[in-house]
Amino acid sequence: AVARTLLEQVVALLGVEFAAVALIDEGGARAEGLYAIEDGTEASWWRETTVDFEQEPSAIASAAFEAAPVAIYDVAGSTQVNRRLAEKVGAKSAVFVPLVVDERVPAVLIAASTSKPRVFGPSETTLLQALAAEAALALERAQSASALEDAIARERLVASISRKVRSELDVEDVLRVAVKETGEAAGVAR
Repeated sequence: AVARTLLEQVVALLGVEFAAVALIDEGGARAEGLYAIEDGTEASWWRETTVDFEQEPSAIASAAFEAAPVAIYDVAGSTQVNRRLAEKVGAKSAVFVPLVVDERVPAVLIAASTSKPRVFGPSETTLLQALAAEAALALERAQSASALEDAIARERLVASISRKVRSELDVEDVLRVAVKETGEAAGVAR
């Protein structure tokens, strides 16, 4: 929802044909597509997109490592962009803006023109940085809330299994209950 709101604003303000958010993994070695808008609709293929920073060039990586925007006027002639993604998007020009939280870059905003080359000037880059700063905080809060929900669910599961195990007195029954409940929680049959 955070990414969608951000991208809708980017498309409306800049009039670009493609906008996306890529999440950067904890180790900073790869990016995964979170959400993208292509010609006014969601580009569902973006969610399956990954970029390995060690195996292929990427302006996403440059923006993440430098924690600074990267603007590219001629995407086709640039060695800095990921060729596979540039061709899939049909990008002529693009700008990559990091979402920075506590000196960390959890995501990168991408805006691309696909109809014709264009210069992403300082005023547009500054606007994108301001939008990215707000989105970074919202994204961080959303990820924290999701992690908290996962932790609470795990704690509830462990407490449930513990209650069932403690209710048994026989060692064989304790083992049977522990194995059964853990297997169900893990989604395995044996």
